[in-house]
Amino acid sequence: MTTYLLDTNAILRFLLKDINSQAEEVRVYLKKAEEGAILLRITSVVVAEAVYVLFKLYGATRKDIYQKLGP
Repeated sequence: MTTYLLDTNAILRFLLKDINSQAEEVRVYLKKAEEGAILLRITSVVVAEAVYVLFKLYGATRKDIYQKLGP
C-alpha cells in the first residue's frame, strides 16, 4: 500500500479552503485513505505547526481548532 506524508500546507488548505484546487486535491487523498486505497501519515510536528498557524495567524479559538483537528 502506498503511504503519503501530509504536510502543514495540505492540512491548512483543506481546513481553510482558501485555495480551492489544493483543498480539492487533499480531499481526494483523504477519500482514498478512507476507502483504504492509500495510507496517510501526519507527524506531531505538522499538527503543532497547523495549530500554531490557525491560532496565531488566523485567530481561530482553541475550541475551533480542537473541533477541526481533534479526535
